[in-house]
Amino acid sequence: IAAWFVTVMPLAARFDAAARGGWWTGRGTARAVAAAALVLAVAGGTLAAVHQPPPATNLAEVRQRDPQFVDWWDSLHIVPLRELTAGEEHTKGPNDAAITIVEFSDFECPHCAEAFPDLQKLVRSRSDVRLVFRHYPLDSSCNATLPGPLHPNACLAAVAAECASEQGRFWEYHDVLFENHEHLERESLFRYARELGLELATFRSCLDDPATRARVGQDVDVGNRVGIDSTPTLFFNGRKVSGALDPTHYEYALIIEKERRESHTARGGS
Repeated sequence: IAAWFVTVMPLAARFDAAARGGWWTGRGTARAVAAAALVLAVAGGTLAAVHQPPPATNLAEVRQRDPQFVDWWDSLHIVPLRELTAGEEHTKGPNDAAITIVEFSDFECPHCAEAFPDLQKLVRSRSDVRLVFRHYPLDSSCNATLPGPLHPNACLAAVAAECASEQGRFWEYHDVLFENHEHLERESLFRYARELGLELATFRSCLDDPATRARVGQDVDVGNRVGIDSTPTLFFNGRKVSGALDPTHYEYALIIEKERRESHTARGGS
């Protein structure tokens, strides 16, 4: 078990658990991982309650501090960025950023809501990161790969976010949805639209338009092609992470990817 990785149960296992008596939310495993990581840290003598070293600034320092993380990172599957970003519309950060993070997410997913503030902080605090958001609702009403509605309001919430996007407020609505991920029924979606000052008649028409749901379906299709089996799934310059990292290891991941991107460019790569 790794202290730096928030594990997420694959979808097949979730539905297997559901068949035995209830949908799996992911909260129990996250807590178990955190507890096990603490036990391992204490047992290994690595719990530093008083002295915290300065942040790592290069790959050599990351490798010295956490060689297991670097080895794990290097083992991750890589998908070409062009496959992940084809047709994308929702981005934050400069288009020429050294690191592109593509997030496949579900507004009703607890782990996605937990990852949301850390990802937003990364984009706000760094000029070398671009975030691309893509929908992957765990809801069979718009994601045919699922045998049932693990998150029954997820598709409607994704459609509502697209309707906010049509009025130029995607990211504001995105933030509100994650902040209220346990309350995504239709009435709440209209309330959030009203609070953001959206034109409600236009919003309602968009919400009921099959073309808007088809837009969400385009993201789902991309996710299925690249093998999404849990949410959130993050791709760092194409490197696939099924789950989320803690803030320190987000920084380690960015250091690794930026340094390797710069090295690749210096050798004449594109």
